[in-house]
Amino acid sequence: MNRPNTLTAAFWLWVVNALIGVGLGILVALAAAPTLQRADASTSTVVLVIVAFTAAAAVLSVARVVFAWLMLGRRNWARIVITILAVIEIVATIAQASTVGWLVWVNAIIAVFAIVFQYLPPSNAYLSRRAGTE
Repeated sequence: MNRPNTLTAAFWLWVVNALIGVGLGILVALAAAPTLQRADASTSTVVLVIVAFTAAAAVLSVARVVFAWLMLGRRNWARIVITILAVIEIVATIAQASTVGWLVWVNAIIAVFAIVFQYLPPSNAYLSRRAGTE
């Protein structure tokens, strides 16, 4: 059985989600810098916060892409893990509804679409078969 387009679409949505996640991490870090400077934080503290936010966003984004890639390789557990990560992201977005920007909402909506695509019947059928049992 060939990989369904629904699963391929979910993969690329996860890649876009990850790229936006890195961008958001950088934006949050850069937005925090002036606040830290006004609070008389040292330059090293400001740099540390920027690096930490960016690194955290990068790690989470790489994890999303890795799990999405594993999902393409018929690893159903990876689909479950990426779904859990996405649900946490979506719940956090909703919890901060009044304070998050539009790009965060776009990223959450992309995650919803990726989840839907990866659980559509063609995706379920593909992932329910073990590789090499066709």
